[in-house]
Amino acid sequence: MEITRLDKVPAGTPTGENLADFEAQRQETKNRKSEEYNVLKIGVVLHMHQQDFEAQREEIKNRNSEEYNVLKIQLEGIIEELERHFEQAHRLVQEDTPVASALKVGESRDLGAGSYGAVMAASLLEFESELQGNILMESTTLVHRCVEDSTLLKGVPGEYRASHPGLQAPHPQ
Repeated sequence: MEITRLDKVPAGTPTGENLADFEAQRQETKNRKSEEYNVLKIGVVLHMHQQDFEAQREEIKNRNSEEYNVLKIQLEGIIEELERHFEQAHRLVQEDTPVASALKVGESRDLGAGSYGAVMAASLLEFESELQGNILMESTTLVHRCVEDSTLLKGVPGEYRASHPGLQAPHPQ
């Protein structure tokens, strides 16, 4: 059936009013489908962005874990070195003090002798004060070295440092 003009519509065919209703329904369906398409398109884009975000997050997490392990190994090495220095200094203090010398000499003597006991007591007091001074000096040196070595931590990203409080650089007082 061919319609060329609306005023010559044959009987039983849709009229102009019916065509207007049909056109309104068609436009409404078209608009609804367009909205659904846009919603789906936005959902796909959001999903893609979420996948990118998750991939970047995992990459950063792995990189931070590697950096943490490297710093941890470096700090463990520094701590071991400081412990060796401290033990060496402790050994030197023990070997070089008058008490150690007196004890070496006293091993061959009778420790019950009165004059030797007084000398030993004085030597022990002198050794104790000297040892305390050496320990204080060595402790101060260790603290300063630790503060200097903490500059390694200055390169750690702030966000990572905040989430790992054990990696905080000590603040000099």
